[in-house]
Amino acid sequence: MATPVFNLILDQYCDFSATITLTDVNGVPINLTGYTAAASMKKSYYSSTTFPFTVEFFDRTRGIIKLKMTSAQTSLLQAGRYVYDVVITDTLLSKMRVAEGIVTVTEGVTA
Repeated sequence: MATPVFNLILDQYCDFSATITLTDVNGVPINLTGYTAAASMKKSYYSSTTFPFTVEFFDRTRGIIKLKMTSAQTSLLQAGRYVYDVVITDTLLSKMRVAEGIVTVTEGVTA
């Protein structure tokens, strides 16, 4: 199964929040009850520096999560393109990549 792609735009020096609905191959929302999640972005797949998102379960039964960063976190980012993904872990510790894409960080002027 191909991982769904959600491209994001993030403004440097600003609080960031993006809502993503996770679905199975049939488009049915994934029930995230009992799951944990992690998400991060990097300048490239080969970069050693990782910028983590805070993952909030907005509605577990409807598969809705929020990816968040504070303005303090986004101020550390250089403008440009990054890659990111979201991995969920079930109660048996099985991991599954459920979203990925490009994050475009737009340059800010006012910090």
